[in-house]
Amino acid sequence: HPWLEEMTIKDMLRMETCHNMTTYKKTSTTENWVRSFFQTVPTHRPGQIFMYDTSASHTLCALVEKLTGQKLLDFLKDRILRQIGFSEESYIMEDPFGVSMGGSGLMAKPTDMLKVGLMLLNGGKHPDDYGKKDGRQVYPKEYLDQALKFQTSTVMNSLWDWGYGFQFWKMPGNGFAMIGMGSQDTMCFPEQDMVITMNSDTQGIPNGSDMILNLIRTEIFEQLSDQPLPELGETEQKLWKEKLEKLELPLLEDWGGENVSQMINGKDYKFYVNKAGFYRMRLSFENDQTGVLEYENERGNHQIPFGMGSHQIGMFPEYDQLCVSSGAWCSKDTFHVCCQMIDESVAAVHFKLVFAENGTMTILMKKTEETKFNEFQGVYTAVG
Repeated sequence: HPWLEEMTIKDMLRMETCHNMTTYKKTSTTENWVRSFFQTVPTHRPGQIFMYDTSASHTLCALVEKLTGQKLLDFLKDRILRQIGFSEESYIMEDPFGVSMGGSGLMAKPTDMLKVGLMLLNGGKHPDDYGKKDGRQVYPKEYLDQALKFQTSTVMNSLWDWGYGFQFWKMPGNGFAMIGMGSQDTMCFPEQDMVITMNSDTQGIPNGSDMILNLIRTEIFEQLSDQPLPELGETEQKLWKEKLEKLELPLLEDWGGENVSQMINGKDYKFYVNKAGFYRMRLSFENDQTGVLEYENERGNHQIPFGMGSHQIGMFPEYDQLCVSSGAWCSKDTFHVCCQMIDESVAAVHFKLVFAENGTMTILMKKTEETKFNEFQGVYTAVG
């Protein structure tokens, strides 16, 4: 197609391809992600309009791997990342055809991303040389200046309309950011001389990313001062240490009233025929602190242990993803189980079970991850 032939590397870097969306389905195990970029019929001329297209980033990654004969992260470690102390155990997940996921899938520590952010904010110089005029240049400044500046408008095509560079989002006050799924972000703000790195999962939270950015402005930027912070006393240090040690993922809270646990405990509920392939489900309480959500589908029986008032750590069935799960009654007849993934997947899976006096159970299932856990999405009724 002539629009494909017209497209340049620069167009791909600034998300101005000839496609109006990502060209592959991440749920597919047979579709060649890179090939789809060239086989999908273009919707418009390239180099004209910003349309976020993860397949552009993925194809650029495939190009690097083909030209260098190395995995993308190995190439970057050899050239840059190892110099700045990026963790050796970091890796990038691969697509079904063995290409590193250029648009997602980086598994690294927050401290790794903080070092990258400091390097970028320092004009490509080593983060240990931050602010030094004669610091070690580890990233090409000429390219970095182009990558971080405003390259294209994102108005109408993004919730944030500050513009886009070469694979970098522009931010208020001449800032720039690397924005990941669920607000796994590294934000750089030159005017505040600050890098902020976070691991988050705001998927399923309306305007979650905007909430974080607003809190950065009100709780950090508006509190900044030229005066140094006072040193913490022994008591304050102890309190902060205790607070940090107690940090944990949110727990479901019980509503505190009576419930139908005795009526439904260990009872099998059989589903009507459904597209997700669920046959049976059972909620069992081992005691007042732990329970198990058991379900059967065409692939067999599966269990999700959960805590009540605490998290239960386990592997999410069939997906082999480490998760923490908690459960709680949210009314007399409604029980909620939340499984939060703490593995490669940035996701949560929710089960809301409503038990009726006529012996039926209706369940609402929701998942936040965009590609996996698709069977856990929908409303189904089962009979006890």
